[in-house]
Amino acid sequence: MSAKRRIVVAVSLALLLGAGCAELPTSGPVEQIEMVLKPPSVDIAPEPPSEDMTPEQLIDGFLLAMADPESDYAVARQYLTAQAEAQWQPTSGAVIYDGELAGDVPALEGDLIGRLDAQGRYHPEAGSLKHDFDIRRVDGQWRIDEPPSGLLLSRFVFERYYSRMTTYFISREGTHVVPDLTYQPESLVTPQRVVETQVLGPPAELVPAVTNALGSGVELGSEGATINSEGVVVVDLIGLPGDLTEEERRRVGAQLLWSLTAVARTTGLKITSDGRPFDLPGQRADGVLELSAQQGYQVLNRATAPDLYAVADGSLGVVTSNRRLEPLYEDLPSVAELAVSLDATLAALVQDDRQTLLLGTPKGRFTPIDHAYRNLRRPQFVQGELWVLADTVDGDTVVLVVNAQGDTSSMRIDLPDGHRLVSIAAAQNGARAAVITEAEGGTQLGMMTVSVGERRSVSRWRALKPVNAAGVSLTGIRDVDWQGETTLALVASTGGPVSVFLTQYDGSAVEDLVPPIERIVELTALPMRGGGAVAVRALDDGAVWRYETRSRWMLVVDSAEVIAYAG
Repeated sequence: MSAKRRIVVAVSLALLLGAGCAELPTSGPVEQIEMVLKPPSVDIAPEPPSEDMTPEQLIDGFLLAMADPESDYAVARQYLTAQAEAQWQPTSGAVIYDGELAGDVPALEGDLIGRLDAQGRYHPEAGSLKHDFDIRRVDGQWRIDEPPSGLLLSRFVFERYYSRMTTYFISREGTHVVPDLTYQPESLVTPQRVVETQVLGPPAELVPAVTNALGSGVELGSEGATINSEGVVVVDLIGLPGDLTEEERRRVGAQLLWSLTAVARTTGLKITSDGRPFDLPGQRADGVLELSAQQGYQVLNRATAPDLYAVADGSLGVVTSNRRLEPLYEDLPSVAELAVSLDATLAALVQDDRQTLLLGTPKGRFTPIDHAYRNLRRPQFVQGELWVLADTVDGDTVVLVVNAQGDTSSMRIDLPDGHRLVSIAAAQNGARAAVITEAEGGTQLGMMTVSVGERRSVSRWRALKPVNAAGVSLTGIRDVDWQGETTLALVASTGGPVSVFLTQYDGSAVEDLVPPIERIVELTALPMRGGGAVAVRALDDGAVWRYETRSRWMLVVDSAEVIAYAG
C-alpha cells in the first residue's frame, strides 16, 4: 500500500542544529553564547538508528540527524551503509525543500525552495524534488545506500533553526561597511564562525565594490574568537600586517566589529596579532574598541528622514497623519517622478517631458540640470549623489550621476545580450543594485554590482528568481525598491493577482504583504535597518496606501500623482 505522509520534526528534542553548509570549522576555541532567538523549549537532538527500524522510520531519523553537525555528522552517518558513509559530503551544501515520503519503497518527493552553497550563501530555486535513498539490509538492519550529495533541509528546519547572518566588508571608498548574507545554524552563530567568514573574504560578485580590511593570508590563531561576559569579543589573528596605516587599522576594527554584531551580545572588540596586542584607533585604554564608536560606518545609522513625500495638484509635500499633504513647495511644473535624499536635504524632480531634471531642496527653489540625455526615469539618491536612468542620443541606457553642486557624469550598465533595462534601484551603501529588465518576452529581476574605479559601472548581472514558501517563483516583476539594508520590496505575482512582496537580496525569506489594491502604478520603500515602511499608489484613483509592521496597510492619501520615500 502506498504510504504518503508529511515529514514532521518533533519539537520536544534538544537544539543542536548544525548546518554543514559552510566549509568552516565546527569546532575550536569558541565560547558558546546562549542566544534566545526562538522559544527555548523547541530543540533538536537526533538519535542514532534503533534496532528493527522500518524504512520510513529510518529515513525520518536520517532527515532529522542531518540537522546535527556534531563530530562531522556522526549521528547521521550511522544511518548509512559503510560505502555511503565514506562518500557522503555533508559540508558541500544543502537543498531546502517542502516535501513528503511517498511510495511503497519510501522516496522523498516535493518542491524545491532553494539551496545553500558550501559557505552558506542562499540561491533560490523552484522545481520538483525526488530522492530515492536506496534502502538496503546490512547485518539484518535497514541502512541508506544513496544519501544526497550534501544536506536535505526541510522548510521547517531551515526557517526554524537557521539564522540569517549578516557580516560586512569595507566599501572601496573606505567610508562605510557593506553587508554580506549567509545562512548558518543558529547554534553556530558565534564569534568564531563570524571571523571565519571574514577570513574567507567577500563573494566574487562583490569584489569590485568592497575590500577585505583583513587583507590576504590572515588566519585565526590558536585562541580563536571568544566573547566575555561583558560582550567584548577577543580575536586572535595570525598574519595581520604590522605596518598598516592608522586608517587601515580603523577599517579592520570597523569591519570586524560590525560583522560581530551578528552575535547579539557583542559590545566591543579586542585583537591580538601573532600573540601581541593589535592597536585599533579609538580603542579604550584596555585595548577594547567599542561598538558605540563605530556607528558612522553604518550607512543606515545616519540621519534618515522617515516622512513619505508626495506631489499632488502642483504641490510637493509631506504626508500627514490625517491623510493630508502638508505643502513644502507649491506651483511645481508637471512632475513624473520624485526623489528625496536620505537626510531630506535634497530633492530631485523629473518632469513629464522626461528630459527636464530639477535639483533643489524640498522647501526651496529647483534648478534645472544641464545634460544631453533623454527618457529620464527612476531618480534616486545614493551616497549623496543623484542617480537617474537616462538614454543617450544613440539609444544606450546609462546612469546619469549628478553631485550636490550639479556637476554630471555617467555610469555604464553592462547587461547580458537580449536584455533591455526597465528599472534600477541601488542600495544606499552604493555596492549593489536591483535591476528589472525585459528579456525573452517578460520581465526579469537581477542583482548587479556597482564597480568602483576610474570609470564606475554597473555590471556582473546575476538573475534573481525569488521562490516563496510554497515553491512558487515570483513573476511579472514590475517595480523594486530597497526596504532595508538587505531587503527588497517588489511588485510581482505568483500566478494570481499582483501583490507586494519582501525578499532578501539573495531571494530568500519571501513574504507576501497582501496589499488592499491590485492595480499598483508606483511603489516606494523607506530603507532602514530592520526594514522600513512601504507605500504604493493605485492606478485608478491615485490613492496611496502605506504598509508598516504594526499597523499593516493604511490609506494615507486619497489621491497623489507621485510618491517617494527618502533614498
